[in-house]
Amino acid sequence: DILLSKMYTNKPGAVIRELSSNAWDAHKEAGKEDVPFDLHLPTWLDQSFYIRDYGTGIPHSQFEVIYTNVGKSTKEGSNELIGGYGLGSKTPFTMTDTFMVENWNGGIKTTWICFKDKGEPQVSKVSEEPSDEPSGLKVSFSFDDGDVTLLLLPSLVTGWLKITSTQIIMKMLW
Repeated sequence: DILLSKMYTNKPGAVIRELSSNAWDAHKEAGKEDVPFDLHLPTWLDQSFYIRDYGTGIPHSQFEVIYTNVGKSTKEGSNELIGGYGLGSKTPFTMTDTFMVENWNGGIKTTWICFKDKGEPQVSKVSEEPSDEPSGLKVSFSFDDGDVTLLLLPSLVTGWLKITSTQIIMKMLW
């Protein structure tokens, strides 16, 4: 808890950057670099945030280990991907005490609630069901009123210029 809180001075920016990097890596691993991931930025009317990638998802048996261990990554040992330190998937904890992850892998969709217990990341499986949706992950949570203001400008720019949020994020990354 202390590690993540102290690492990022711009917490909303870190959440977007880290989760977008994870989505990009997931697409790269799945050979889908040309497929955009979905990014929904909060507004005053809809304060939800989500990012949905179309990579391979996380094997269901590994999900709990990945999401509850700071420093655990699916990308360890790769020089081809952005991430690999096991911090990015936990960055929503810098903004909220709970968030949801929907995981599509192997024709099964699992939904998890991620939360902190005594400052440590924990997960609990909410549901598991067969799915014909494309593989990947969707991470979602709602921002508080004050935090929405920090993200409102990119949302307005996206609508005005008719470009995707993914293009803005990728431009920010490089």
